[in-house]
Amino acid sequence: MGPGSPPCSRGKIVWSCTVQEPAACQQSYTPAFSGAQTAVLLVLLLLLVSIPIWTNQLPPLSDYANHLARMHVIATINKDPDLALFYEIDWQIIPNLMMDLTIPLLAPVVPIYHAGQIFLVATFALIMSGALALNRALFGRWSVFPLVAFPLLYNYIFLIGLVNYIFGIGLSLWALACWIWLRERHWSLRITISTLFVTALYLLSSFRSRDLRRRSLCDRVLVVLVAIQRTAGLAPD
Repeated sequence: MGPGSPPCSRGKIVWSCTVQEPAACQQSYTPAFSGAQTAVLLVLLLLLVSIPIWTNQLPPLSDYANHLARMHVIATINKDPDLALFYEIDWQIIPNLMMDLTIPLLAPVVPIYHAGQIFLVATFALIMSGALALNRALFGRWSVFPLVAFPLLYNYIFLIGLVNYIFGIGLSLWALACWIWLRERHWSLRITISTLFVTALYLLSSFRSRDLRRRSLCDRVLVVLVAIQRTAGLAPD
């Protein structure tokens, strides 16, 4: 040890660290995932969590069988005169229409049971991808932490068969993520995207559907417009 050595270094190890070093050390030990890696992990976990759905032609959800029966009627009423004797399709602008608008379109391609399974798995994918997108919008980087919510997909609301409402939760996550991404953009872009999301949420979600169904068409349109303005940040709460 030379004469120029600091006296504090004799008999012990001295480690000096600059202000930037702790952050660098912490970053090196933090696992980083790219967008592609996160997407692969999302697909793998989605396949795993959807096994109970793919292995059961009619998943044991309380109200799901009634929904699927309605989808069958909508898809085949024009071709089945017996169904036409007892049922009539009366389309209205009301909430809770996601299954009614999508599954009958799949019915000519796949059996109605498989169409329902595709819808349920798509609902799971929408929720989990929305959670990832929201986390990305908030923190500016991809993270696998939102994937810990996978076991929560089989919740009470899902098990009683309110699948349209569950689909609306996934769409709400994407709507919030897009709102965060666009909050610094021009107001015209924000109100356009907000209009699309709010209209879709009104039609697809069953939240407060009993109250809304009692309203006139003008009242429903007014509710949607106010929600659009609030979402776009153009109106006070």
